Amino acid sequence: MMRTYNYIIIDDEDLDRFAISAYLKKYPFLNHIASFSTAQDIEGFFMNKKIDILFLDIEMPGINGISFLKKVRDKIECPVFITSHSQYALDAFGLDAADYIIKPITQDKIAISLSKIKEKLDAKYKAGLFDQSFKNSSLLIKDGL
Repeated sequence: MMRTYNYIIIDDEDLDRFAISAYLKKYPFLNHIASFSTAQDIEGFFMNKKIDILFLDIEMPGINGISFLKKVRDKIECPVFITSHSQYALDAFGLDAADYIIKPITQDKIAISLSKIKEKLDAKYKAGLFDQSFKNSSLLIKDGL
């Protein structure tokens, strides 16, 4: 059984949102939850939800992607910045971004990024299953004969 991962896209450029969405449709392990044009549109969305992957632009009207991620970092497993600006890379990786893609967006860039992300998410999922399988286990060690 293949594990699926939920993702959201936030980008103020309609064509970029469309391109990202079109490239991601080719991956059966991904589940598109929603797309937004600004981070403000999504403010209340994370209240009771945890998102596996967030594809996020940086320079947008209102709150920028870096500031937004700081507010919701605990709700997102793998944030991926997709931006035209390389100068924010250190800030992004300081927030433990899974990847930092420089526009223009291409299928190859998405494929490379998803390969890393899927490996990370699968490993975390398997580690969680392993932990759960030993949660209620105990080992009795006899001292002496």
